[in-house]
Amino acid sequence: MAQILPGPGAQAPPPLPDHLVEEILVRVASPADLARAAAACASFRRLVAAASFLRRYRSLHPPLLLGVLTARRFLPAEARHPNALSAHALVRAADFSQCQGTGWIHCDARDGRVLLMRSEHASGHIILPELAVCDLLTRGCTPQPTIPESLVSSVLGPARDEHIGNFIAFFVPAADYEETQFRVVAWGYCEALAVAFAYSSLSGT
Repeated sequence: MAQILPGPGAQAPPPLPDHLVEEILVRVASPADLARAAAACASFRRLVAAASFLRRYRSLHPPLLLGVLTARRFLPAEARHPNALSAHALVRAADFSQCQGTGWIHCDARDGRVLLMRSEHASGHIILPELAVCDLLTRGCTPQPTIPESLVSSVLGPARDEHIGNFIAFFVPAADYEETQFRVVAWGYCEALAVAFAYSSLSGT
């Protein structure tokens, strides 16, 4: 490969001032790459080792979680998904005002929707969990119809005094219906039997 050398009267470009080099180095996201850059020359190493640079670098690039060390083994942290930043921005822009309050837990996610559940407990009564479907595309949250207690009592029959617990809710995979529609199945059990309930957005029940 031919190398182009400056002519006799040409001058070498002036070196970058330290403040511009610092602006470049502080944007190196990987600590390993920053260490390699610091080893390139003494001036880079002097800039990187400065306390002011390290404070600024840590504020821009918080340390990553390597994992969790338990009594038995080390659980490494999974790498961030490539779409994590876009997903966080979408969640911040979503309007979940109809599902405010505490106690909501994540049950399932499918086809751009998130299924949430909230349970209450009361002695002497059958308290079924609340379900809500949050659509990240429309930025809305739709509470699901409450299952009537009379329906539960009719299903239980002689075991109506039993406490139904351990509810699990999930989306039915969209196989034979449109993507704008969804189905939710919730089921729980007691010592006497297990019960399951299904909701379809197509019929509204």
